[in-house]
Amino acid sequence: MSPILDHPLAFPKLVSLTLSIMSPDCGTGQTVQFPVLDSLTISGDWGIFPQINAPKLTRLALQQELYSKKSRIASKLRRATARPTSLSITDDLPELHLIDLLSRTWPTLRDLHWESSKGIVFPGPAATVALAGDEEREPLCPELRYFTVHMDMAFGKVVDHIKQTVDRLGVVVRRRESIYPGRLQRVYCSWTYAVDLGSAREEWIDVL
Repeated sequence: MSPILDHPLAFPKLVSLTLSIMSPDCGTGQTVQFPVLDSLTISGDWGIFPQINAPKLTRLALQQELYSKKSRIASKLRRATARPTSLSITDDLPELHLIDLLSRTWPTLRDLHWESSKGIVFPGPAATVALAGDEEREPLCPELRYFTVHMDMAFGKVVDHIKQTVDRLGVVVRRRESIYPGRLQRVYCSWTYAVDLGSAREEWIDVL
């Protein structure tokens, strides 16, 4: 039997997994084997991700980090061995730390989906340059196909945030199209807003 399947903490048939971590440092500290896991969602404590060995993971969603200090999130994620090609992530991870992860840990991403739950404008100036590239540097994640940003209308000066986001996405699109023509397939900014009590509506602007 394969060592990965013979491991005492192995789930050889699981292809999709959602983990909601309700307390910090609740992991066993041991690596858990998921040989065919394709999709993983983690909320609560992202620090558990390095304990997951999922060589076939393609889709990773990181939602609402509750416990780790922002300065430690990136260092924890950097220890993970899984290399997804699709990443959905909330603004619990500071922009500069995301840039570091994209450049060193997840450079082969094809899909990047950012969700702002705190009214943070993304991409900011640093991420705009990093994802667009400039005269001195190639853009991060050269295989990127899909790039989306979603914002919650309940926070901040949302109209201004939408305009800034769309403008910066436009910079990324124009620069990347000049370097990798036709590689991007969809880029858009979306947002939700309350219509009435208990009801919300979503709108978006296509940038590509």
